[in-house]
Amino acid sequence: MRKRINRKFSLVAAIVLLLAFSWDVARAQTYPSYRGKSVIGTTIDVALPDLKLYGVRAKVDTGAFTSSLHCSFIHIDSVRQKVVFTPLDHSKKYELPLVKISEVKSSNGIIQKRPFVMLKLHIAGKLFETMVSLTDRKGMKLPMLLGRRALRGRFVVDVDAPMQ
Repeated sequence: MRKRINRKFSLVAAIVLLLAFSWDVARAQTYPSYRGKSVIGTTIDVALPDLKLYGVRAKVDTGAFTSSLHCSFIHIDSVRQKVVFTPLDHSKKYELPLVKISEVKSSNGIIQKRPFVMLKLHIAGKLFETMVSLTDRKGMKLPMLLGRRALRGRFVVDVDAPMQ
């Protein structure tokens, strides 16, 4: 009985990984390149494999230095240097190491102290790790913002490109 459950779990895990990678590979084939960098538009779908989130719509913002992700619940455990959060209004909570707490000036000019975590991102066929701030973006059109730190050296932004 236990062997059967382990096999079923292994099969399910393999299918999830296959779907995640095939999603990204299929999307990557549609991106042109310029000087070795993928050309992307002002909005793009992002995969966050650490959080098992795929197809997250993000705004590409060359005016912002850091990236940010919408979270409905954020708790900083300063003793353990961890952040507990619920991304995109989902019910599952995640716990990641706290990289730093920093002041960020939002688009409306308000300065907030935000926790930062390292997250792996799949964008246009590229897998990389970048620092992301966690904040409540429920009043914004898109749940994620990609800043220059994530874009630099990897992507060229074409403002005339269709939404990807």
